[in-house]
Amino acid sequence: NTNGQIGDVSLISKRKPVVTAFNKDPLVITEIVAEERAFDNKFDDATVNELENLTEELLSKYEQNKNDKFIDRSNMKVIVANDAREFIEAIGSNREIILTSKAVYDITSVLLEDFDNEKVYVRYEYNGPELVISNVVNLIIRSESSKLAELLVSPTYADVLNFEDSRNIFIEGVKAGHGPVRGYCDGGVFSFKRCSNIYINNSVLYGCGTQGIELSNVENFILDNSIIEDCTYHLMTVKESKDIVFMNSKFRNTEEFDLIEISDSQNILFDSCEISGNQTNPSYSIFGIQNVEPKLIVKDTDIKDNIAGYLQSYKGDIYFKNITSDNNVFTKHIYKVD
Repeated sequence: NTNGQIGDVSLISKRKPVVTAFNKDPLVITEIVAEERAFDNKFDDATVNELENLTEELLSKYEQNKNDKFIDRSNMKVIVANDAREFIEAIGSNREIILTSKAVYDITSVLLEDFDNEKVYVRYEYNGPELVISNVVNLIIRSESSKLAELLVSPTYADVLNFEDSRNIFIEGVKAGHGPVRGYCDGGVFSFKRCSNIYINNSVLYGCGTQGIELSNVENFILDNSIIEDCTYHLMTVKESKDIVFMNSKFRNTEEFDLIEISDSQNILFDSCEISGNQTNPSYSIFGIQNVEPKLIVKDTDIKDNIAGYLQSYKGDIYFKNITSDNNVFTKHIYKVD
């Protein structure tokens, strides 16, 4: 006990057990923050009016006839793709590619062989190839019916589809992820870089990969009536992008870092969504927000059954309106910086 390690406030060695000087009341290891307080942030009237006007502007811009606003159908070539090779070879500008819901489109199997298409190229990641679609304008990829068509890649570090320097992209009725056996992996699902006018509807982006959506330098993007689930790092990453709307969609069963990561972006809206069943590492948040102007807007959304270290970094980062919350646990605090 020469260094006081017995804990009886002495430096005298003891040969028998002694009572320590610690508080005898049970120790509180973690404070669980009441979720009723989590979404109770107030803004001044001028800020509220600005955010309400922005919400109305974004919804009026995108709520009706979204695909017609993004796609010019005047010169479209319609192609039915029966397998992955036909799908990849059909990719190009002014194309409507129809996928059969009976097939599984194994993209990786084609990338390991030769094919001819100037609008796509193969990029090799750590453990395999991934498909990159570049400089395409007016492209529709959709299922033939209400049943989802499945896009699949096998390298665990590859994204399913990458778009670069493209615009007017419409994806509908697609289920996309890694397989055939799901497992922990480092590739995402859909990535868009330097793109504009993107509309994804009625689709499922499932994980085992890092994230469902990655947007970098993107303008005018909608995810509508879709699901992002079972991802290993994030639900999404949005950076240096503008006019981004997530609506009528579900974001669920994902771990481990900041789930919704948005930085250096403008006019971002979540409307009528569900964020549920997610769990972060104790050091991370549901919303990881940096430099989003004027504020991230989350409206008419259910946020439930999540476990996270924090809700968000700063109290003023997000404008919540008509939030339904239930059974959320914030193990550290509501805000990283209070």
